[in-house]
Amino acid sequence: MMNKKRVLFVSSYFPSNLRTLVHGTFKRMEMFIDALKAVARLDMLFYVRPDQDVSPGAIAALERSF
Repeated sequence: MMNKKRVLFVSSYFPSNLRTLVHGTFKRMEMFIDALKAVARLDMLFYVRPDQDVSPGAIAALERSF
């Protein structure tokens, strides 16, 4: 089994829900992430606003959507 390369995706745009965020930035982000997942092990880092919900439940929901 060949080891996949690792890629770190860094963004200041935190997609709280990719199903409802359908404008250009998030659609391009979704396509880019899908392409990266196909060729590499993907780690993601988001810079978020202080009022952004980063509870374990919100993070788990975002992980499922990816």
